[in-house]
Amino acid sequence: MTATHHSGSTLPPLSRDRIEQSLDRLEFSHFIDDDGDVAGEWDLGFFYFLVRGEFSEIFIMQGVWRGALAESDYLMTQEICNAWNEQKLWPTAYVNRDDNGNVWLRVEHAVDYEHGLTDAQLDQHIIGALMGSLQLFEQAADAFPEVWERVR
Repeated sequence: MTATHHSGSTLPPLSRDRIEQSLDRLEFSHFIDDDGDVAGEWDLGFFYFLVRGEFSEIFIMQGVWRGALAESDYLMTQEICNAWNEQKLWPTAYVNRDDNGNVWLRVEHAVDYEHGLTDAQLDQHIIGALMGSLQLFEQAADAFPEVWERVR
């Protein structure tokens, strides 16, 4: 099934297989998790590369910095995220708490590929989202050196 772009050209649709092929082309190690999602681990964080939407047309990259932060770090982490979001187009940075009271620095980048996409477009979105995320995660490691020292 190919999507038809409004100009009449056809592009192949987004799929989990295409995400895996892109990660292979880019030589990024990855695996399929228990939920069937594509995931990868980098020194600074964990990432998921998801296909969502009614027609599997939405690409979402989600990541989390490896450092589990304390509640006392919440406001500083929020300030880091706000500064990032003011200065950068993507990925979007945010902070949240888990059920155990840990504070996590997270990122997300979503693109709607309703009309399909080229391999080069997918590669570029993965590279851009990952490199931006890792840049932010480096800032977090610098801002919270004691936390980073525990997880490296």
